[in-house]
Amino acid sequence: MNQVLLVGAGPMGVAYAKVLKHLNVSFTCICRTEASAKRFYSQTGSPCQTGGLSAYLSKHQGRPSKAIICVPVDQLASVTMELIRNGVKHILVEKPGGMTEVEIAQVAAETKSRQANVYVAYNRRFYPSVRKAMALIEEDEGVLSCHFDFTERSKRVDDLVKNVELKNNWFLANSTHVIDLAFFLCGPPVQMNTNIGGGLPWHPQASVFSGSGKTVNNALFSYHSNWSGPGGWRVEIVTKKRKLLLEPLEELRVLDHDETEYKKHTFENNERESFKPGLQSMVTAFLKNDHTSFITIGTHSELVHTWYQRIKKGV
Repeated sequence: MNQVLLVGAGPMGVAYAKVLKHLNVSFTCICRTEASAKRFYSQTGSPCQTGGLSAYLSKHQGRPSKAIICVPVDQLASVTMELIRNGVKHILVEKPGGMTEVEIAQVAAETKSRQANVYVAYNRRFYPSVRKAMALIEEDEGVLSCHFDFTERSKRVDDLVKNVELKNNWFLANSTHVIDLAFFLCGPPVQMNTNIGGGLPWHPQASVFSGSGKTVNNALFSYHSNWSGPGGWRVEIVTKKRKLLLEPLEELRVLDHDETEYKKHTFENNERESFKPGLQSMVTAFLKNDHTSFITIGTHSELVHTWYQRIKKGV
């Protein structure tokens, strides 16, 4: 039995496979169709077993020590729970762990009931730029304030994403990458004021989001995102000594006191440039059982229920 079961042979499955091969970790990839298996093999040089997860589990009595799940968003919850019910105890599941708040809560409940360990793969936490920002924050004795922007490129989403339910849940499925990162850096919120406005044909609930609050570390935060206009993802942190800007998130710029221009900050990057940023560090931590930078599905579910839904709905 290979050490890792990789469920999903799409682009993220290929990305994970390349990292696992680089780390010399044996794995078994599972997908549904021959077409997916052929594409996976052509891009990774590794075979992929077809027929889906249920068929695989019925044929193999042994269970891997760990599993990585990177199936489409609408399948994340069901696949995770199937693995848990079949005795897999250590799972890394692609964000956000389920299509909806209810699905994520179901996974969290199943995880607790079966005494499993499920972590959500928010790989931005493992960016070299973020690791450096964390070191500077610690050096400066913490975060004073934070501002973030999770603006989505509306036309690109509308053109590329065909699943209507996924579009309706795009905030949870994609924008929480930024929100998770902001609260990872400055602490989870303890109070929040929220507002929403506008709407788009593919996301009628809202297209403009703004709000503010305070984190458990007494850092004040604010956010503003407008999916109807231009822009992109951004996290800005203020400490006693400097302002840290992650825009794009892969880069770190620093504004020191008495300066007027940001300077690009250099940092050590031990990951292969060809890998998806943060993935090598995240997979390595998962394999070594170093969970300090991960968020569990239980904590994630609480944040989704208590705070993320408020941001999305403006309540």
